[in-house]
Amino acid sequence: MAESRSTATRALAMAGALLLSGCASSGGHQHKASAPAAPGVCVTAVPTAAVTPVDLSAWTLVLPTAKPGDPSVAEQLTPARLTDPYLTRGRGGGLDFWAPAGGATTAHSLHSRTELSAPQRFAPGTACHHLTESLAITQLPDVSHKITVGQLHGAGADEAAPFVMLAVQGDSVEATLETVPKPQGSVGSTPAGEKNLKYHLLSGVRLGATFGYTIADNGNGSLTFAGDCAGAPGCQAAPPVTAPVPPAWTGHSVHFMAGDYEQDDASTSHTGGGRLTCYALSTD
Repeated sequence: MAESRSTATRALAMAGALLLSGCASSGGHQHKASAPAAPGVCVTAVPTAAVTPVDLSAWTLVLPTAKPGDPSVAEQLTPARLTDPYLTRGRGGGLDFWAPAGGATTAHSLHSRTELSAPQRFAPGTACHHLTESLAITQLPDVSHKITVGQLHGAGADEAAPFVMLAVQGDSVEATLETVPKPQGSVGSTPAGEKNLKYHLLSGVRLGATFGYTIADNGNGSLTFAGDCAGAPGCQAAPPVTAPVPPAWTGHSVHFMAGDYEQDDASTSHTGGGRLTCYALSTD
């Protein structure tokens, strides 16, 4: 447990450094970004404790269970609260997330989730906002081997539209930037095809190993994505990536989400799905 706490501490400290430096970063592993953001933007404090208790009262919890009276929609709890077996307090104070494959889904998704949703809505590129998390994946879905752990998602009239999705697939971590909002009422991929850019952040991430990430809106028309290996053996991190806010998202509304959004429609076993432990979570 002492090792896990130390690893989480390093992850958060590095994530904080990446967030601060991200405003002056450019370039990506898979796509070259636009001109770097101006230094000094988005100087945001990040927790440095090994395990930082998350104030659940500041979030809504989306569950992989059916809404009472409406089995076609996933249940949501406002404010969020521990809900066994989907969101529980783990050993050492972390939050354990469990999302079974084939569970209830939201209206615009094919996949189930146990995910925290932030209430604050904002227009991308206009002010400083960030999401930083320290976590460990403990189980990947049977088929896709993929979990979306952090999002900057469309809100209000754009609730069907993912904007930024940061996901673990196998032993890699990638950020996907959707350049055009998905039309309201869409479920899954749109017939015209989704337009997105992918940025590689980490490779060699093992089950049970702590890592960190940051999604930052720099407030000057750019976004920064960063990953941190937290000293885990075999893990390799790409440089932080700064990319422009796509013009199609100008004036739209977005908000942060974090948790266990597993990416299997169903499972080959009744225990299939995604599991992870969140050690600390920071957003503004």
